[in-house]
Order: sequence, then C-alpha cells, then structure tokens
Amino acid sequence: ALPISAMYPKVFEEFKDFTSQFGPVEHLNTRLFLEGPKIAEEFEVELERGKTLHIKALALGDLSKTGQREVFFELNGQIRSVLVKDTQAMKVMHFHPKALKDVKGQIGAPMPGKIGRA
Repeated sequence: ALPISAMYPKVFEEFKDFTSQFGPVEHLNTRLFLEGPKIAEEFEVELERGKTLHIKALALGDLSKTGQREVFFELNGQIRSVLVKDTQAMKVMHFHPKALKDVKGQIGAPMPGKIGRA
C-alpha cells in the first residue's frame, strides 16, 4: 500500500503545515475540530493514557478591529483565555491597509477613493 503522502501530496502538505502552526489535533473529535465548542460545553481531550485535559468553554469576548476575539475557557479548573481570529466575522469586515514605507512600490493615497477613468 502506498503511503498517504504519495497518494495525496497536496492534502498531506497542507495538513503538515496546519499541524506545524496549530499543533497536534488528532485528539479532538470531529465536531469540536470543525465547529468548536458551544458556550458552557464541557469536554475532555485525552492526550495519552493518564493525561487528560478537562476543558469548559466559558465566553467569547467582543470582536476587535483586527478580527480577533478573546475566548475564555476553563482548563483543568483554571480560567484561561486566548486571542483567536474570528474567520466568520472577518468575511464581512472591511480592512483598509496602509501603505508600508519599507516596501518598494507601495504608495499611500492622500485621500480615500477609487481610481477611475478621466
């Protein structure tokens, strides 16, 4: 049998990039991985025999200008929080990046608007 990396090289490469950025996710069940937990939902993640994380989703913070939210949760009885990108909210947000002085070819506009024909 061929290894998965030979059968689906692009999918395998994307998976390796994802796990290098976010760490191992094979211990999460499919629904938690795809949707995330609901508020007040408690779940366990068994990392290895005898090593289990007890997690409870507590609350979501307000959306920042950069499209991030603070997520509050309980991990083994201790309250913690992390900043995460809200990919759903970012679909409807409008970002207006500024020109970077150090990047050749970027020119800042003196006023907002669109380029049209004269």
